[in-house]
Amino acid sequence: MKVSEVKENMGKRVLFTIPNANYPSEYILTAYVYRLHPKDPEKRLSQLELQDVKAPHCLIIADPKGVRLKI
Repeated sequence: MKVSEVKENMGKRVLFTIPNANYPSEYILTAYVYRLHPKDPEKRLSQLELQDVKAPHCLIIADPKGVRLKI
């Protein structure tokens, strides 16, 4: 997902594959996080906060490159 698509898709369902899983799971896009890299202050990190659909108390912080829109 591109950073420019995040604002219009906030609160919508997206697909994300956890690194050790073989298939994507469904999540709700809840937040966009932009912060300093912990090891290199010159770099910046773009991250997405995803809420699990089946377990609403479960949040995942994901790289935007691995998240795609559910069609």
